[in-house]
Amino acid sequence: MTLAQQLTRFESLLSGIDSALLASLAPGLDDSGVEALRRALAPTELSAQVEVLYRWRSGGPLPLFFGRAMATPKRLAGATAAAEEGAGLVDGIPVFVGGDGGAVADLEFLLSDLCDSAEAAGDSPYERRAALTGSAPVRPCTTTAADAAETRTIADLVEQSHEAEAVGTVGGRIVDAWDSAGYVEFRLADASHTLVLGIRDPDHESLPALGQELLMTVRIRKGATAITEPIDPRRPSVLGAVPADYLSHSAF
Repeated sequence: MTLAQQLTRFESLLSGIDSALLASLAPGLDDSGVEALRRALAPTELSAQVEVLYRWRSGGPLPLFFGRAMATPKRLAGATAAAEEGAGLVDGIPVFVGGDGGAVADLEFLLSDLCDSAEAAGDSPYERRAALTGSAPVRPCTTTAADAAETRTIADLVEQSHEAEAVGTVGGRIVDAWDSAGYVEFRLADASHTLVLGIRDPDHESLPALGQELLMTVRIRKGATAITEPIDPRRPSVLGAVPADYLSHSAF
């Protein structure tokens, strides 16, 4: 396959795992953007394979490349220190950020390895994401027989909310969290869907933690739908999640 074909394959894989993963990557550069990047990198030459990559997407915060993130054009232009260290270099350009990997000789091979590793991890989107990021798998929460009668999947609760306000307990894991003064926002996911919940003036000691599996009681307002436009450009990962109100939680 060519690099362009591998990127199409990678894009399809990300969409199948979680649409928010692909949405976390900024749109690709147009001709003027590529020329601006070329000038900013000078005297380092913008190679053909790096140009193809940045015409596809132009950076993002998530470590989707075996635990490394793709640098933004602005970071590329100012990352001389990273270039000197040799970390994440592609043709002398510090394309990848974080992780322990060294230079990448061929992006086509890297994309092929990424896709092969994710597909070999199985059909579970949680296992596939873990293969890309090098993180511990994010598994759906399982319930005991006693819990099963009162615990719903997120998808079931979302479907109920199409007709009326829905309140129920779901089992899942906190897969993303963000906080600022007086506000906390996090994503709760199970195998069926994802919720995004915000809490104002939170008691941090009692809040669920990133990665925690739990049973959470939530309220989804009538007619709630998945977020398709960024609420905050810094938080693209909420895309694809349905807003809900946090009521309470207990450890699984």
